[in-house]
Amino acid sequence: MTVGTVVIVLGGCSTARPGVVTSVMEAQDQATAEFREVVALDPQTWSGATPPPVPNDCTANGHRGVQFTYFTEADKPSNPRSLVRAAARRWKDEGYRIEEVSIPVDAETGDISAVTARAAGKPSASMAGTTIRAHLYVDSVCVRGDPDSYR
Repeated sequence: MTVGTVVIVLGGCSTARPGVVTSVMEAQDQATAEFREVVALDPQTWSGATPPPVPNDCTANGHRGVQFTYFTEADKPSNPRSLVRAAARRWKDEGYRIEEVSIPVDAETGDISAVTARAAGKPSASMAGTTIRAHLYVDSVCVRGDPDSYR
């Protein structure tokens, strides 16, 4: 069995806490910082560059909003389970609710190790890895704004 891309979908938008005004720039900065912190856990695995964010449509407190997604992937991580566990520990220490899974695939691929992280008022994130590839996603909170202005 050959495994191509592992994708974890984070259902819905993470939105800023009610009553907390978060600007588009603050949301983007917060997600960029989170992305960089997680990449710094294992800089040998991940490329050093922060990719440009992808603006997505979302709903922020009943209004049109924008959410930014940061994504990177790495070929053949040396220890995907350790990579995912390090991210899970960091997110748990930062107050995120985490969900972890490990699914056996085959001898060549090993297990698919994955984690998702969510917390109110913080970016949501996920990481998945096998011996073939690892992926990291960080989504900013959803804030009022026009995503078309950032495309």
